[in-house]
Amino acid sequence: MSEGLQKLQEIGAQKIYEETHIPIWHVQAILYESFEGFNRVQFLGFVSILEREYGVDLQELQQNGEAYFDTQEEAKETLTSETIFSAAKNKPDRKPLYIVIALLLLGVAAYYWMEHQQERSMGIDDLEKNTTLLTRATNDANKSEPKKEQALLVATDENETNSSAALQKEESAQHDAQQQEKTALQEGNTIAAKSSLQTPKATVTELVIAPRMRVWLGYVDVKSNRRYQKTFKEPLTLDPKREWLFYFGHGNVDIIINGEKEKFAARRPLRLHYKDGTIQKITTEEFRRLNRGNKW
Repeated sequence: MSEGLQKLQEIGAQKIYEETHIPIWHVQAILYESFEGFNRVQFLGFVSILEREYGVDLQELQQNGEAYFDTQEEAKETLTSETIFSAAKNKPDRKPLYIVIALLLLGVAAYYWMEHQQERSMGIDDLEKNTTLLTRATNDANKSEPKKEQALLVATDENETNSSAALQKEESAQHDAQQQEKTALQEGNTIAAKSSLQTPKATVTELVIAPRMRVWLGYVDVKSNRRYQKTFKEPLTLDPKREWLFYFGHGNVDIIINGEKEKFAARRPLRLHYKDGTIQKITTEEFRRLNRGNKW
């Protein structure tokens, strides 16, 4: 690892994010040489910003990234060439098909030309007879049209009625299910409340944060609103009797409470809330609410 990259890791992803406005997950990826989430231009741009802002030499990191992107492009070009060659090799000879289609078109054209010649040779009487038949068929069709429209309206009304009844039945079933779920939840809360009154909580004597790789952590004592931050890879022990908010640069961490381990695995930032021996993953909005409106 180069000295420049080691210096940036000591500064920490959160502070670099605050000073450069580079997204924190991108900063984390650069600090640990993970190039999958970048394109070449984006990666080189971020590296250039870090070199300029902190006066560090990241040439080794840049070379590693260039090598990664060259490998990806070569693999992509090879796949494209093989696909084009395979398509050209397997392209069928369609000349016989085109000849058959052309002959069919000529045959159809000749047929219609002969039909046209026969129509021109028809007499006046035949034309008048055809006109009379056509008029009569049109009148019959117009008479039957209102009946069809009426039948269509009746069918539409029946479908709407059936759909409305089915919708009402489904809404009623959903309402009943929601009421049952609400009742069960209330009963469960009542039982839990009684149980908590009857059974004393076990004393929490241990709270340890064990990252599976080097990580930046911002943590807040909710009661005193005191804030701390640390970049580390060794286990960190905290007071288990306090209420804590945790903000990790990545989520590859284990939380150990009274010897019981709960594992988390996420590439992106992770926010947790600890209280009375319970650890819970929370959203950005919940973190800000518990942190008095602060993002960190």
